[in-house]
Amino acid sequence: MLTPPRLRFRPVFLAVGLFLASVSFLEAGQDLRSTFTEAPTSPYGDFQSGTVQVEGGKLHIRAEAGKGGAAFREALDLSKQADWTPTLRLTPGDGHKARSIRLFSEDAKGKRRSFAFNLRKTTKGQSDEIPADTAAPLHDPTVDPGFDPATSVMWQIQGGWNAEPVDIFIEAIRLIPPTPEALATRKAESDRRAREAPKSEEEKHAREAPVETMLRDGVEHPPNGAAIESVFAAAPDCFVVRINDRTVKTGLREAYVAQPDDDLRPSKEDVPAWTPEGIRLVPKTTHLHRKVEGTVRNLG
Repeated sequence: MLTPPRLRFRPVFLAVGLFLASVSFLEAGQDLRSTFTEAPTSPYGDFQSGTVQVEGGKLHIRAEAGKGGAAFREALDLSKQADWTPTLRLTPGDGHKARSIRLFSEDAKGKRRSFAFNLRKTTKGQSDEIPADTAAPLHDPTVDPGFDPATSVMWQIQGGWNAEPVDIFIEAIRLIPPTPEALATRKAESDRRAREAPKSEEEKHAREAPVETMLRDGVEHPPNGAAIESVFAAAPDCFVVRINDRTVKTGLREAYVAQPDDDLRPSKEDVPAWTPEGIRLVPKTTHLHRKVEGTVRNLG
């Protein structure tokens, strides 16, 4: 009978994020709880501005929002646990409002496997073990075919990437064998994806069909579209194509000629500018008010 592994952590500083190591599997019959003994360092995002520390052997994560994370790194061969489901044993604190949290596993090639944990039914102050949504296995070739559990190098705890405050005490991170109920949940999720696959393909085709038609049949060049003005050689192995994207016609501009009744009104905002006397503060804009056909108008 397979026994769920225990995950242990001791902090190791790396360049980015919060890295806790190492993760070691215990012998059969030993305690399956994870034990946090030292405070981690260098969380990121909202977790960085909040609190990530060990309290009573538990990892306490407290942040004003969930756009942050923390990670631990260790080379592990989890191929024998590829069909097992990750779980989090945690206790929500008084300030916790986040409805979900995420866990990532990354292999040596940088491929990631993501797990979501629904916290809606948890109770503040009460410890609970939460399995990954849909009892997802560590490795699912139909979802993440490139992920290799035999070369797992990092696990990362991340908020729901929203504005919901996080206040949780993580007691354990475990991998547990699938129960009959978990296998039934997985099958239901697989069936759902199979039902939705044709619809997804239809939506994809609907998005791509107009582009394929345009590439095959061409389109009429718009009157104001870009135009190639010239093509010439710049070097024996290089040529230049000059394209005029558009022509912008601005309003008529004329040199100012003062009139007897002109009223120049400078703006109240000043900006620094070069003048013959050096840099001076001058009005940001000046508007010309002039009498035209008996009516004073703002001419800009």
